[in-house]
Amino acid sequence: MVNGHGVSRTLLKQRFAVGGYQAQESPHSLLFTRSEAPATILVHAFAPEEMNADIKHYVMYELKPLGLLRQSRDFGEILAGIVGSFFPDDARAAWHGFGANTFRRRIDSPKILPLTGCLPHQ
Repeated sequence: MVNGHGVSRTLLKQRFAVGGYQAQESPHSLLFTRSEAPATILVHAFAPEEMNADIKHYVMYELKPLGLLRQSRDFGEILAGIVGSFFPDDARAAWHGFGANTFRRRIDSPKILPLTGCLPHQ
């Protein structure tokens, strides 16, 4: 997993092509594959402020069609790789940032509807 936020997709594709990689693209990622090791490299383009629970939807809808989600554990490994790529030397900081951004996103989101029918009547 490589954090490619802010990097030119065109230049990445050119550089990996020199190494014999074929590229597949989704809105938030580039998947590079070849026959020899390392055979698969996934480059994501999520910005630090996008690191929140919404990433899971992009993983499912964008990467499953590319064949990366063959088993249920693949989802967790890819999500952990994306989150970890923001702080590669500090997993605790990466997950703290993920949680804080998720919380902030939920607080700021106008899509959150008030709960009705969940509280006992007084």
